[in-house]
Amino acid sequence: MCSYIDRTSCVAVLIVAIDGPAGSGKSSTARRVADVLGYYYMDSGMMYRGVALALLRQPGIREEQEVRKYLAAVPLEVTFDGDVLCLHLDGEDIRPRLRDPAVSAKASAVARLQAVRAALVGMQRTLGVRYGNAPGLVVEGRDMGTVVFPEAPVKIFMTASLDVRARRRHNELVSQGYVSDLADVLASIAARDRQDVERRLSPLRKAPDALVLDTDHCSMDAQVAFVVAQVLEQTV
Repeated sequence: MCSYIDRTSCVAVLIVAIDGPAGSGKSSTARRVADVLGYYYMDSGMMYRGVALALLRQPGIREEQEVRKYLAAVPLEVTFDGDVLCLHLDGEDIRPRLRDPAVSAKASAVARLQAVRAALVGMQRTLGVRYGNAPGLVVEGRDMGTVVFPEAPVKIFMTASLDVRARRRHNELVSQGYVSDLADVLASIAARDRQDVERRLSPLRKAPDALVLDTDHCSMDAQVAFVVAQVLEQTV
C-alpha cells in the first residue's frame, strides 16, 4: 500500500487529500468517497468555521496575540462520531451553526491568521495519524495536499466555474432555510476566491502532483467514481 508517512511519528497512514475553491463540490464528493471506501472523513473548513463561531461569540478579541491566547484555552473539541467529524464548543455541538452566513464570512478572515492556521494544522495532522490507519482518511479543504499532508498518495484538486459554484452554494443555502440572493452569493464566492489565492499563509493552489477534477459538467456519481478509482490504484 502506498501511504502518507508522518515524519514526526513515522506512522504510515492512507490519506486522500481533496482541495479546491468554495462550491467546487469537494465537501459532498469527499463525504461520499469516504462512505464508499469506509474511510473517515475530515472537513478542515469545519474546523475554521468552529474557530470563527467561537470568536464571533467573543467580540472583544481582535488582535492576533489575543486570538492565540484564546485558542490555547478555548474548549473546542474535535472528535469522530463513527466516521463523521464532530465539533463541540463548551460542550455544545456547534455543527448546526457552522453554515450561518456570518460564520462563513468570519471563517475567511480567521483562516488568514497564522495563530489559527498553526493550531488547526497541528490538530489536522494529529487526526490524520490517529484515524488514517483504520482504514484511511479522506480530508478536504484548501491546503490539504500542499501544506497539511504534502506526501498524501492521492491528491485531487477540484474546480468549477464561478457561476456554477455560486448556483450550488445558493441552492444549498435555500435548502437549509436561509434567505439567499444568487448575485450576493456570487460576489461573496468571488471575494473568497481572491482572499484564498492571495493570502500569504497557505494560499489556495494545486499541488504539483494533484489530479484536476473539473466538476462543471460532472455528476456527483462521476466525481466519486473518479476519486475512488485513484485510491484503488494506490491500494491494490
